[in-house]
Amino acid sequence: YIHYKVGNGNWTTAPGVKMEDNTSDNGYTWKYVIDLGEDTTAAVCFNNGNGSWDSKNTSNYNLTQPGVYGIQNQTISSLEK
Repeated sequence: YIHYKVGNGNWTTAPGVKMEDNTSDNGYTWKYVIDLGEDTTAAVCFNNGNGSWDSKNTSNYNLTQPGVYGIQNQTISSLEK
């Protein structure tokens, strides 16, 4: 699941939104498209739906501009093609 908030908005209701299987980006097995609306940032964290969370040690993953990103081993990478 991906648990997120856009800009200064509210967080999704925990555990968040179930992600989709992904085979289009090598090394990334899950994906989700966040609708930013008019905003340009999002804070995200992940979980398995059963209480196991990856929130980058409670600091969350902060995406500072629209784009295509992969997050792996607590590192955010641009996947723009």
